[in-house]
Amino acid sequence: METIHARSYGKSLSRTMQLTCGNNGFLLIADNGPGKTDSLGLIVPKFGNKPENHVVVSMSF
Repeated sequence: METIHARSYGKSLSRTMQLTCGNNGFLLIADNGPGKTDSLGLIVPKFGNKPENHVVVSMSF
């Protein structure tokens, strides 16, 4: 099975996004880093708490 986002070191590119409540609104959190393709073809994150890119955007009402 080939992955669309294959990388030179054999892992796939995993992307995650979260929307959480902050003190005065919401926080939009996005991360990406290495992942692994499982048997269903889904890319499972393997970067733990050290993503390659981490973005946090604060949004108010």
